[in-house]
Amino acid sequence: MKINLFIFLLFIPVAFFSNCTTDYFGFSESGEEGSPDYLQNPSAAMAYCNKFSINGFNGFLVAYYDWNEEAFDKNKAQLYLAAVPYEFTYPPTNYIQVHSFYIANNRKVFNKTPVSMDIFNDSSAERTTLVTTIGHDLLEDMGGVSIDEVIQDNSFILRDMNGWHGVTLSVFDVQNKPMKTAEVLIPPFAANPNTFLNAHNQEKRLFQLHPFVNISQNTNTTDRTFYEKGLDFCRESHVRFDIPAFEETQSIAEDPVNKLIEDLSFLPDDLSQ
Repeated sequence: MKINLFIFLLFIPVAFFSNCTTDYFGFSESGEEGSPDYLQNPSAAMAYCNKFSINGFNGFLVAYYDWNEEAFDKNKAQLYLAAVPYEFTYPPTNYIQVHSFYIANNRKVFNKTPVSMDIFNDSSAERTTLVTTIGHDLLEDMGGVSIDEVIQDNSFILRDMNGWHGVTLSVFDVQNKPMKTAEVLIPPFAANPNTFLNAHNQEKRLFQLHPFVNISQNTNTTDRTFYEKGLDFCRESHVRFDIPAFEETQSIAEDPVNKLIEDLSFLPDDLSQ
């Protein structure tokens, strides 16, 4: 009976902590595509900003913070462009589109339609227009400005991001063939590439898109290090929301089960033995 009582007392916190999840972003989904377990863990080291410089596309893709709801909205992402490939400039029939995709069984699957983007003026914080294509006709509609002026003064809110792993930024020619493409992982995601890989069923193709994949094999690199690298991306992109702090994982001595065992050791001998 004494042994059974001990097991019962030990089982209670184990069951509680194994079933308790914290929805860090205020998301209601749990265990669905696009909502891996580490998103529910408030102590997970997350990257909220992704920096890229690929095939002439330079900029940042960051998590979207909804100030009205005071929470992150995983159905949106904010794109800041610093440069686009020179192929966009000429001929004027070339255009830019963004497409969302996910990867499963080493196969990339695209959304059938391009991503809708709200263009926001960074200085006034006012929505300019909703587009699916950045073309030379758009530049004319915006007052005959250049593409450099557009990306310098505006950011792009990408819609319908929920459930997708990444986006492609592409320059297309008049025959709708991509000339230059950049693949970018949508934040937030696990800052540690190995954690990210484990959470996504060992999808190597997806793993290769992680911005810190080149240092993922360094055994001396900690979760804190990866988190700080993601934080540096956010500082560079000048995001306007507070980055959630990363809390170190509890030590073994602070583990709830170990703490219970320690507390039981102070019970009278006839109950703790």
